Amino acid sequence: MAAVETRPRLTQAIVSATADALIAVDANGTITAWNPAAERLLGNTSAQAIGQTLALIIPAPSRPLHISGFHRAVETSETDTRGAAVATHANGTEIEIELTIGITSDGTQSAIGAVAALRPTGRRRGLESYAPNAADR
Repeated sequence: MAAVETRPRLTQAIVSATADALIAVDANGTITAWNPAAERLLGNTSAQAIGQTLALIIPAPSRPLHISGFHRAVETSETDTRGAAVATHANGTEIEIELTIGITSDGTQSAIGAVAALRPTGRRRGLESYAPNAADR
């Protein structure tokens, strides 16, 4: 019985200690978990992020594509598990990241959401990257 009781605490310790940003979302794309590494990488605290949608971290120009891809992955339980992307930091800068995504299920093969591990590639973009003529306005 003691091992069963410590499992959630062990899982929480692993999630909190990992260097990768870990984000979990439900099937609607609402953020349900956000670890300390996600706070450091993306600038939002867990309290600020949980309950928000994925739009919080997806640059506006690519939101429709990424969000429709997310919903398709949840519907089919299939996803490209690794890739490069751009995330939006709380201060508005864009961060190039590597990401790994896994679909979560309810034990009956029905997808209930996803979990993603993000790590920076080391490059940041300014707000002007998607608005090259912004300075001319």
